[in-house]
Amino acid sequence: MPKFYLEVINQISHAIDVIDTEEVVRLPITPSPEPLQNNLELVRQLVQGNNEEEGNAWIIARDFSVAYFSWPNGEVTFFPYSRNGFHFSKVDYWLAYLPFLEKLEPRKYYIDLSYFNQQYQIKDLCVLVGGHHQFGHFLFDVLPSLATIDTLHLQKDTPSFISKFTTWERDIAQTLFGEINFLELPKIPSAVFHFDRLALPLFTSYQDKYAYIREKVIGGVNLTRRPNLVESREIYIKRSTAERSQRVANSGEVERYLKDKGFFICEGGSLNCGKMAELVFQADLVVADPITPHLNFNAFSNDSASLISLIPEWICNSPDQRVLNSGLAHYLPVLDRTIFCGGINNESELRHDVSSTYDVDRIEEAINKLRDR
Repeated sequence: MPKFYLEVINQISHAIDVIDTEEVVRLPITPSPEPLQNNLELVRQLVQGNNEEEGNAWIIARDFSVAYFSWPNGEVTFFPYSRNGFHFSKVDYWLAYLPFLEKLEPRKYYIDLSYFNQQYQIKDLCVLVGGHHQFGHFLFDVLPSLATIDTLHLQKDTPSFISKFTTWERDIAQTLFGEINFLELPKIPSAVFHFDRLALPLFTSYQDKYAYIREKVIGGVNLTRRPNLVESREIYIKRSTAERSQRVANSGEVERYLKDKGFFICEGGSLNCGKMAELVFQADLVVADPITPHLNFNAFSNDSASLISLIPEWICNSPDQRVLNSGLAHYLPVLDRTIFCGGINNESELRHDVSSTYDVDRIEEAINKLRDR
């Protein structure tokens, strides 16, 4: 059976040595802002890790192969393109779910090509954008790959490979980027693409991903602060359809409390990209439900606004650094104006599969601190 292997890449310098590159552009990491004092211990390691990264890098690779496949849940993606940027970890729990991964040696993944239905040879220069159909990963991990076009000074109509578009994804992409030449692949169950020349990011820090998206937001949506556009400059972004582990168990209590405090209540998925951006940009203070709603703040807030992020304490208190990093990394660019408000599981131990209860007194304390800034 035909096979190929991919080098395990966890450093830019090693990646550039391993991959046959036609062009390389490297830029330094933008340091994270200093977090608010009450969050310092929680995020110290996260900030330190970000600021110690080697830097950002984009390449044009020659003779580069990418596997396109469906996960058991129907999600389609490219391998070895991870949802956190182009990087391979030495050990990742999700590798166990890859049916085509034949074996893993210390620095190599061996791929069984017989798993894939079709193989294609692509001779034209393309950009690999990737694909992950969850709001946060799409907005801040997938779309920043389009910075490849600007950074490497490619033609704007260079074909850009993306797994597929949902309606809301297309809305966001067109709002922020206009007409990009996306190559959408929704009807191919599995395939391997062999590119003669492929442009892609090797690594991009969260801080710089956010800066790129915020630049596109300001330019694409043309945001300005306008009086009387919204009922209140304090808003609560809730998420009624969240997975159980991300729900606010006492959502009714929290919503009533914030409504009494004069907050405008907004359902996270109820507005298109432009309308949500316009709403959040007007706010001075945002309270956001766990995980996804705070990303609207990160992308669309004005630079003087503050965030109270409701977040399960099992994330904040996890002994597993991977959990802490994945749960908090998206906050890196806004740590200087964010207060975390932890929620408690109604269980004897911290569990990630149950919803959490949030103390309105702690929320009020955070509101008062940020109003006094």
